[in-house]
Amino acid sequence: MLSASQSVAQVVSNHSECAEVFQRHRIDFCCRGDLSIETAASQRGVDLSRLMGELGQAITLRGEAAPRAKELTTAALIDHIVHKHHAHLRKALPFLRPLAAKVARVHGDHNPKLRLLDEAVAELAETLLTHLDEEEQSLFPALRASTGDDAAALAPSLEAMRDEHLGVAALLERIRAATDDFTLPDWACNSYRALFAELLALEADVFTHVHLENHVLAPRFVAAPSPAETPLGSRFELLAEAAALRDAPEWREFGQSAKTLLRTDDTRVVLIALRKGARMLEHKTGHSITILTLEGRVELGTPAQNVALTPLELLFLEAGVPHDVVAREDSTVLLTINWRHPAA
Repeated sequence: MLSASQSVAQVVSNHSECAEVFQRHRIDFCCRGDLSIETAASQRGVDLSRLMGELGQAITLRGEAAPRAKELTTAALIDHIVHKHHAHLRKALPFLRPLAAKVARVHGDHNPKLRLLDEAVAELAETLLTHLDEEEQSLFPALRASTGDDAAALAPSLEAMRDEHLGVAALLERIRAATDDFTLPDWACNSYRALFAELLALEADVFTHVHLENHVLAPRFVAAPSPAETPLGSRFELLAEAAALRDAPEWREFGQSAKTLLRTDDTRVVLIALRKGARMLEHKTGHSITILTLEGRVELGTPAQNVALTPLELLFLEAGVPHDVVAREDSTVLLTINWRHPAA
């Protein structure tokens, strides 16, 4: 039985046939999947009774459920993601990028939004293909090799994965806006129609792909915090929190530990403790960040420069800048991520 209080991601995890219903109503079941059905419907202006009815009908029509992704082993789940979803993107994106450019070139004077669409498709292709390479060459091998005791070491990479997914979601929103929800004019040529059809199919595939990574794969290693975990008006004794992190088993074993202090729709604040010599491997997010050193000394490396941060020094990084962090002393840093997406 479905309940309106269930999270959107939970429903899709248990009933994959519901993904199409959520997509039809533009309810994000991947990056914003922690929202309840009721909250998600309210935010999208969807009648809750109608939505619950459509979800129930989809489950009934599906009948006997196929094996669920959450029942796969980690290795089998990764293989499924790579062979189905990564392979689809590697085939679709090189086709869509020149097609979007062609449609914008031929019909851009008639519909200027097609030029915005071309820009968004090009950015999406570049972002996703880089993201796939990083997952297949670095993250997925680390997850395959994990024994389950190294969650703290994997946490930064999984956090970076989730943040990059939010950037992808923002690009898909830009594509939706530029296509007026994939509405075709009467005068649309075959290339125009093919572009919209392929983009709609790609959106559905990406939503399922990201849902599997965010809500099935990642929680096997590091639990995703819920926005509800941070009450309004919360206060934190940062040095006491840092001392607790240095008492954590992952600090003793891996030389680093972290705790999300605050998570809202537009902000995340994470406290990170690093032992001397500990390194957070190079990663990037689709959001601007600030890094404040509370104790010790860390060195942050970017393609342009290395920056040493001593206590009470604050560094700002624009969205998308690759960086790594090395602790030159036992250190504590406060990371703030701005999740607010730029306007399309």
